[in-house]
Amino acid sequence: MIEALVIVVAVLVVLGVIAAGLSVRVVQQFEQGIVFRFGKIQSPPRGAGLTMIRPVVDRMQKVNMQIIAMAVPAQEGITKDNVTVRVDAVVYFRVVDPVKAVVNVQNYTFAVSQQAQTSLRSIIGQSEMDQLLSGREAVNRELRRIIDEPTEGPWGIRVERVEIKDVSLPENMKRSMSRQAEAERERRARIITADGEYQASKRLAAAANVMARDPAALQLRLLQTVVEVAGERNSTLVMPVPVELLRFFVFQPFTLGVRLFGNMFAGHLLLTIFTVATWYLLSLSVGLLYAAGSFALAIFVFVLETLVTLLQAFIFTTLTATYIASSVEPAH
Repeated sequence: MIEALVIVVAVLVVLGVIAAGLSVRVVQQFEQGIVFRFGKIQSPPRGAGLTMIRPVVDRMQKVNMQIIAMAVPAQEGITKDNVTVRVDAVVYFRVVDPVKAVVNVQNYTFAVSQQAQTSLRSIIGQSEMDQLLSGREAVNRELRRIIDEPTEGPWGIRVERVEIKDVSLPENMKRSMSRQAEAERERRARIITADGEYQASKRLAAAANVMARDPAALQLRLLQTVVEVAGERNSTLVMPVPVELLRFFVFQPFTLGVRLFGNMFAGHLLLTIFTVATWYLLSLSVGLLYAAGSFALAIFVFVLETLVTLLQAFIFTTLTATYIASSVEPAH
């Protein structure tokens, strides 16, 4: 009798230990436990710590409440401006209602993945290529809104953040963008160079106005330039030419030429007639004296003829210079 009692007590102890093992559950800090009793959810969900359930009739399912980072496979699509791109992203989400996440959707991780892929293809078709490349913040916010709209209410899943990781472009598009960027940089460089030349021209014009007030300043600048050139080790020969000599070719060249021709014609005509007559008479005298045998007198007349010719050339040059001076003065 005592042995039977001992066996019964031992069996009860074993059954109690087994029942205690089946009844005790440990819920982690980042989890919540959903208890099903005969298939019906018992509210509220069990929190972190040690919790008890009824053996056989109760079943507990633990739900992770941590943020899950899920990579979205690369999706290929055509943008709004007809450019084929390949985009991949990453989604950060977490469970905010464990009951909905367990009851309303079979596998919420797979469901969120499929929703993210379809939303990513949709956002590619609604955006332009420049928005995907430079306006990612707005694209990320819109993509998060599209994914979160059907998941938070019915499924109890909240999408915390969505980030586009990479945008792959075709090779021909990359080459076109590089040429466009190079052309833009060249345009900016030309604008900067032109602006620098414009500012330099204004400074040079101001310096020229200052030097024009005092001719000595221009001469000093010329001497300084000569010193700078002479300081270099080269074989450059510098010959300064006064600017005043070029004024004749600068101020009203056509009008000045007409005026010179009109003023010089009358004087040069008379001088030419006098020169021809004198030359003829002196040449005739030399011939007659040479024929008569007066060599010394012929040589004297020849020298006189040369002197008269030089005098006439001097008179011609003087008249020309006088006409030029009288014509240049009014041009100033």
